Amino acid sequence: MDLQIVGEQSVFRSAVKSLSDSLSKKEIRNALSTVKDGQVVLDITNVPKPKLRQEVIRQRDEVLVYDRIFTDDFYFPLTDKVVWNITNEKEVINSYRCIKAVSHYRGRDYEAWFTEEIPISEGPYIFKGLPGLVVKVYDKKKYYTYELTYFAKKDKLELAKPSSNAAKVNMEQFSQMRKALPETIIQRFEQRLNKPLPEERRKLVRQNALKDNNHIF
Repeated sequence: MDLQIVGEQSVFRSAVKSLSDSLSKKEIRNALSTVKDGQVVLDITNVPKPKLRQEVIRQRDEVLVYDRIFTDDFYFPLTDKVVWNITNEKEVINSYRCIKAVSHYRGRDYEAWFTEEIPISEGPYIFKGLPGLVVKVYDKKKYYTYELTYFAKKDKLELAKPSSNAAKVNMEQFSQMRKALPETIIQRFEQRLNKPLPEERRKLVRQNALKDNNHIF
């Protein structure tokens, strides 16, 4: 995972996401173009899996989240931001003197360790807004953990750009579209086939969708 910061802007994204997106789109196009007799073959075994599909863009005080649903790109403003309570606990993490902050966000309890040695109000994913760079953050059940492994200043850095074709929605709209993803996939393939998918194929699509349901929001 990479966090790039230039002035009042930042980008947080997976280093392998661009390659993964490109290959995934290619495999989906191949599957849609070669459906026969109700049989759909979607082979993504050779597609690298990014640890996080979403990209988080900060532009001054606005945070935008970019994501994909099937083959469609979307983005939405993060209106429900993390609110922190700073504690008196201190610890050295990766040679940085850190201070602990806690938050309850959308049903999960989070702990973050930030350092004032790097006075940048930044952090991984949506975990920002503290008076120093977040060195480590995790939910208490350890479903999600982000930890700084390397920090470097560069004389010149051009921020990675998100998809220019992404459609703007709000958080609730995106959440509803994500819940409807299995039916969207089924509908797309049925339109291509011009007939219903076999029930075992429908069941497989729905089962696969359930494997990706542990979202932060």
